[in-house]
Parts: sequence; C-alpha cells; structure tokens
Amino acid sequence: MSIVVGFVPTPAGEAAVTAGIAEAKLRNEDLVIVNSAREGALVDKPVAPDDVLAQAARRATDAGVKATVIPGSHAQRILIQADRPVLAVKAGTSGT
Repeated sequence: MSIVVGFVPTPAGEAAVTAGIAEAKLRNEDLVIVNSAREGALVDKPVAPDDVLAQAARRATDAGVKATVIPGSHAQRILIQADRPVLAVKAGTSGT
C-alpha cells in the first residue's frame, strides 16, 4: 500500500507532503504525490510547476522515501469514499 498525498503549491500542500513523508517513513511505504487541481476543478490540470513537484519528490527521497508524482483532482471523493484511512492536513499558523 502506498501513502497518497494531494499536493498544491501552497503552505497546506507543503504541510501535506511533510505529513505524507512522515507517514511513509513510519509505515515503510512508498509515497505518491498527486499534483491536484485547485478548488475542486472538474478537469485534471497540473497546478504546480514541474520544478516545484520535483522539489516535493526530492524532499521525500532525501528522507529515505521512494516518491512518485502523478496528476489528479478528486480530493473530496477520495476523502469520502476511500476504503483506507485518510489524513487531512492543514498548514500550521506559521505556514508549515
């Protein structure tokens, strides 16, 4: 089983990657970073530039976690219909 993180280039997205890396390390699992569309867009479109996505994946690799980046935009459906545990993460008040 992989750990899946919905990522947008915001403090909340960075917090999600941080939490995902920690969870992947804890469970010895791979991390899948989903380049999510903002604000519930109905079409899949990348919102994070390639260099930002590469940096997120590099953070995981530097932490010893194998990471893959894919596009997607179905966060609400995943939260509601997932048959596995789901962790929703907010950015901290300091932006992390």
